[in-house]
Amino acid sequence: MTVLISVSKLLTTQNASCQYSSWGLGDRSKLWNDLLGEVESVEIVRILGIALVAVFLLLILRQLRPEFALLGALVAGLLIFLLIVDKIQGVLGLLQELADQAGISSLYLHTILKVIGIAYLTEFASQVAKDANEGAIAAKVELAGKIIIIFLALPIIRAILDTVVKLMP
Repeated sequence: MTVLISVSKLLTTQNASCQYSSWGLGDRSKLWNDLLGEVESVEIVRILGIALVAVFLLLILRQLRPEFALLGALVAGLLIFLLIVDKIQGVLGLLQELADQAGISSLYLHTILKVIGIAYLTEFASQVAKDANEGAIAAKVELAGKIIIIFLALPIIRAILDTVVKLMP
């Protein structure tokens, strides 16, 4: 909290306004809103609240009905995911815009986004398997995710190697 108050004081001084303007960051109130917007802080509090309540309920559920604990964990995970879907869409839109501005082929961007998505889904599935005390299945899911990621990355690796070969005398 002390850090937030210090940052707030820094951003509200006249010198800070001049300093941020000279950095090309524009209006200090916009910078503050971008750094610590009310919406984002409310959303993270909501997500943390759901997670803590779920953990507490799952501790009780594991003692009373262990067969339903895994289902409860899945429901909590999906609920949290549904709360962040709009943020994911915003990030994807921003990445697409940046790629267009930089002249990066959409093939590369889509491949990178697929790799990131597979990595997150693989991690989620692996954690679910580990929660169910199925470490062997978790390891196989992680291996499958890694192999799929390598397969998806092959066009990018090939493009990089072709560029390196062209640069060599």
